[in-house]
Amino acid sequence: MTNAPCLNRGITQKNKIMSGNFQWNAACCSAKTLKGKKQNIIGDMMEGNKMKLKDYQTELLNAAEKAMEKAYNPYSNFYVGAALLTTDDKIITGANYENASYGNTMCAERSALLRANAEGYRKFKAIAIIARGENFDMDQPISPCGACRQSLFEASQISDVDIEVIMSNTKKDTVIIKKISELLPYAFGPLDLGVNIEKYKRV
Repeated sequence: MTNAPCLNRGITQKNKIMSGNFQWNAACCSAKTLKGKKQNIIGDMMEGNKMKLKDYQTELLNAAEKAMEKAYNPYSNFYVGAALLTTDDKIITGANYENASYGNTMCAERSALLRANAEGYRKFKAIAIIARGENFDMDQPISPCGACRQSLFEASQISDVDIEVIMSNTKKDTVIIKKISELLPYAFGPLDLGVNIEKYKRV
């Protein structure tokens, strides 16, 4: 992308969202690859009442939705919330936090990971993500950007869990569920560097 760094990602009803001198181009967003593939997703896409979410998935999405409203987003006016589920069933949330130096912007997923680490948690089994625009809802589920996928993969190796990623549209009536290994195939992580991650593992 040449206009500005991608502060977050998703499929919108518009190609570009303008805010002052800042231009956010939705075309750079990784979630765009999900558009038009509903019929190709089997068993992990829930639309309307076709499939029912499990209780923990609903709870995670509700927590992410609440966190979404706390986004600091003066440049994109795009709201993203994330909710991590630890291996001992604690929910830790995060929201996107933007910066005038666009590259310093922190996505909701990494915000949640950093908060969890500060609270002593490094082992997770699921994350839920939801988003909306300032004046529009997301028709299609939001998905993590590349940097967040890499961070979640690192967390998955520390957790010994292929983390479940629950991606929802704004109204929570269309949900895609994938493992992080599916969102980032052939990933590179600490184990590939021969790092002994045992001493870094926390509940």
